[in-house]
Amino acid sequence: MFQKFLFFSVLLIYCFFSYHYYFDNAIFIDPDLDIDVVNKGVVEKNVERKALKIHLIPHSHCDASWLATFEEYYKSVEVILDSITNVLKENPSRKFNWSDIAFFKEWWRHQNLEKRELVLQLVKNKQLEFMNGGWVQNDEACTTFIDIIDQMTLGHQWLKKNLNVSVSIGWQIDPFGYSSITPTIYTEMGFRALVINRVPDYTKEYMINNKEMEFIWRGTNIQKSDLFVTTIYEHYTTPASIYFTGSTRESIEDRAKNFIEYCHEMSRGYKSNNLLVPLGGDFEYLHAKLIFEDIEKIISHIKENSQEYGIQDIKLSSLSEYFDAVQNDIPDSSLMLYTKDFFPYKTRLYWSGYFSSHPVFKRVVRESSALLRAVENIYSMAFSISKSNVMEGIYQNLKSIRENVALMQHHDSITGTARSYVLKDSLSRLISSKKVSYEVVSDSLNYLLSNNHTSRKPQNAKLEQKNVYDLKENEIHSLVIHNPLAWDLKQHISIRITCSQEIVNHIVLLDSKSDKIEIQLVPIVFNQDCKNSNQYSLFFIGDIPALGINTFFLKVDTNSVNENLSKISSIKNPMDIVLKSNQFTVEFNSNGFISKVNQINLVQSSNQYLTDQSGAYVFSPKGKVSILESLAKNWYFIEGPLIKQLISFHNDVCLPSSLLVHRLYSNDNGNFSTPLQSIVETGYSIVGDFNRETTFNFKIDGDFSNTDNFYTDNGVESRVRYITSPQIEANYFPAIHYASVLSRENKRFNVFVDRPFGVTSPTEGEIEIMVHRNLMQDDGGGLLWPNNDFTRSDGKLYLNFENDQSEIKKMELYIDNSPIILTSIVEDIQEYKRVFKTKLETVNSFPKDLHLLSLKTYDVDQQSDNYFLGLRIETINHNTPIPIDLSSIFKGSHVSMTIKNQTNLSFNNIQDNNVVVNNFKTLYNDYNFPMLSGGPQFNYDTQKSIVDSFIIEFKFNTSGNIDTNSNNNGLDKNELTLVQKEIELQHSITETSEENRYLYDFSVYVLDSGFYDDRGRYDRVTDLIQKLLLVIIVPLGVCVTTVLVIVILRKKKLILMKKDSEKHLSHDNYAPAA
Repeated sequence: MFQKFLFFSVLLIYCFFSYHYYFDNAIFIDPDLDIDVVNKGVVEKNVERKALKIHLIPHSHCDASWLATFEEYYKSVEVILDSITNVLKENPSRKFNWSDIAFFKEWWRHQNLEKRELVLQLVKNKQLEFMNGGWVQNDEACTTFIDIIDQMTLGHQWLKKNLNVSVSIGWQIDPFGYSSITPTIYTEMGFRALVINRVPDYTKEYMINNKEMEFIWRGTNIQKSDLFVTTIYEHYTTPASIYFTGSTRESIEDRAKNFIEYCHEMSRGYKSNNLLVPLGGDFEYLHAKLIFEDIEKIISHIKENSQEYGIQDIKLSSLSEYFDAVQNDIPDSSLMLYTKDFFPYKTRLYWSGYFSSHPVFKRVVRESSALLRAVENIYSMAFSISKSNVMEGIYQNLKSIRENVALMQHHDSITGTARSYVLKDSLSRLISSKKVSYEVVSDSLNYLLSNNHTSRKPQNAKLEQKNVYDLKENEIHSLVIHNPLAWDLKQHISIRITCSQEIVNHIVLLDSKSDKIEIQLVPIVFNQDCKNSNQYSLFFIGDIPALGINTFFLKVDTNSVNENLSKISSIKNPMDIVLKSNQFTVEFNSNGFISKVNQINLVQSSNQYLTDQSGAYVFSPKGKVSILESLAKNWYFIEGPLIKQLISFHNDVCLPSSLLVHRLYSNDNGNFSTPLQSIVETGYSIVGDFNRETTFNFKIDGDFSNTDNFYTDNGVESRVRYITSPQIEANYFPAIHYASVLSRENKRFNVFVDRPFGVTSPTEGEIEIMVHRNLMQDDGGGLLWPNNDFTRSDGKLYLNFENDQSEIKKMELYIDNSPIILTSIVEDIQEYKRVFKTKLETVNSFPKDLHLLSLKTYDVDQQSDNYFLGLRIETINHNTPIPIDLSSIFKGSHVSMTIKNQTNLSFNNIQDNNVVVNNFKTLYNDYNFPMLSGGPQFNYDTQKSIVDSFIIEFKFNTSGNIDTNSNNNGLDKNELTLVQKEIELQHSITETSEENRYLYDFSVYVLDSGFYDDRGRYDRVTDLIQKLLLVIIVPLGVCVTTVLVIVILRKKKLILMKKDSEKHLSHDNYAPAA
């Protein structure tokens, strides 16, 4: 008995551990096992067989960062690329398709001349083909329009410069859903086709059943954005039937048969007889020779039996070969026209959580992108004056900044879905880039502003970026401010200062003409016992020319007494307070939340979703509760000529657990308005709570409550969103810049965001924005760690009622592209003016419907001694497009411009991509298609591009201010030392430079960049305890139960035997008589 018990127990324990090991390792090997594939590998008996042409597409999907850092992953990629190039060299019939350039550029950098010549020959032979060609494979839900363009351009320019390659086919096979901006960008880059993969499972099933896996995708609602798209049938990995495992147990013939059955089943989703079959996966081809030799055996066997298998051809192929074959192969030349997007992505659950994961990181990425744009402007203008060796040295720094910002656009970086230690590495890159960015700006500004007619230079004239200005008596700070937008700007600007109370009312701000400017000081905290009680936000209105520079001077003047400090009132009941400006009247409820704006009921609240399933990717709530309402609060009302605000400190005043700031901008003593006067600003400071997903909600009454949809932007235009499911997670969509609701009378309520977020509309007339997530479990999306995020997130939301599309677009640009401020200590203002210009005007202010999207410098050839200047101009109102007259925009007393040629969006030669699209004469709308949201809000009657791109020559008419006859074009190297500080990919930097940085003018706490080390597999303590309990209790419980059952059965048997025995003994009673 004991032996049976022991055997049974050991068997149970073995089964348990075997199952546990298989489950864990199955997820680790293939993180996409949660994808519900429709009819995977099953063949319907009545499917009509076609003579198929099978294109096997060898590729390796190499994430730039995810479960490991870029450097860690590169160790594998180096082996992969070495292996691939060697096997391609051996056999000219072999093909390979490569996508991302970040890894390829790093590998190329380490290759000798012989290897580089081999690569060039493989490209020439069309054995090695580049698809997509971006620096990374970007996300499509959280990235801005310009960030996608720039990271793609970075890769395309590298390919053109080093390999003379132009990319024409997109390969977006791993982003978690697809944006309608993608076909717009790709067509304007000259792409002719695109391959996608991750569409919702129910959508892919519908597409297969209706032969719509190939379709025409129209981005912005103009025909010029039409793009031919093929959807991968299953996933981007090699089909299981032919996956090389190294095992010889299954014959080539059996594998071939299974694969052919798979292909015939697959063909039912496509109109073309040409099938695209991926041959690869994550970091595949470490052993390329074995894989190619194995697949070549299968190809050979299938070709030998092609008639039996119903196969016309099968080969290793490139994407170009595949699309060349497809475009003439669709029988009726008719395809579905699709005009929406593919959000949210769904497998078992909805992948709508990553829209808001790691909000602090998302904000730093947005900041870094905006800073890079300003750096590009300033450097390009400085470089146009002088193409000196010194400026070329700075260019190497600029390239490194571009590469780091581009790396963040990867679909597991800006999404916040990488390991925590990997995100920490990414943040380190951004910190490093920001530091060097300001050095590039400083050096370029010194050069642009230098009058160069005196040998004496003010002491400490080096421009620096400061987060906090330490003001002291007898010190003067220059504030050199650059406007990165091409519209003249009068804007509210704030800086953070620290000073003693005694000098607060002696602070003076002077403009470039030394005229005094009105300022307003707002304390950061309102208790003198607090640590940072000597810190203030200083507000003023700056006048900065379009794409220009203006200088202001901040000093302490003990002879001048000013009423700088705001009027501050401690409030017991926020309902007694009304914020007023010339555009808004804002009222509050008893909790300090907005209740009315301009007599319209606009109810603000903050809530949290409870969850035990949400993770880095997935949003799966279990309930919803209100927050920030029951906390003890301290309210302060701030009044002044430039801003008016109500601040709510929750719990402690000095160290609040959370913070809300409601602000109106004003100009009480001026006769003009600034852009920020047209918004109601809500600032917040919150932390991530355990297994909570935090939202801010704004519900507006009136006509707005009678609508069944809302709107989000895709980075360029407004898209319609419908509430289609009772599950809130199904109704969450990404917002790049804003979300809106419309009334029946077409009045519009907008909420602008300062970073990408997920948004929805839980009830009619309501906008909900998810601003933070902190999850305690992994969601099965492949990360294998929970998305823990305890960081404090400071942010701003901006409310207004603007309905004009140009003004909405301009507002998002004002929010994203704040003026850049650098400073230096000045001994004497007049002496400073002798050495430096205090104002620089470069262009005439652009028309309101045109936006200067980019002004960038690129090196043309490998010697980096030939450069060009790239200009992009975006049309922001497509209903009334206006012609672009560059001569009038740039012609003036300071600048002249010559157009060399017009280009595509990535500054390469324009290609006619519509050749493929025009081949399909009939396009139809499928009104039963399961994706209902994401269509365009507006229809445009125009064929004009969204963006016009040019290569230009840009020259300053210096009027003698700069001596262009000197050896260095007017630059005195003794006066301006510019040192190249190239950022290597293998970097070493800590967060110390960010430890004292405040994200916003109201921030009480410095930037919270807390990350944890999550290398290796995830095993929570509670999980270990559960496993131990399962290992001990489950087998023991089963054994005890078994013993009890056996004992009971035996007892029952004994009882029956006893009864039978008694009956037998009494049987004599019935015996015949003797």
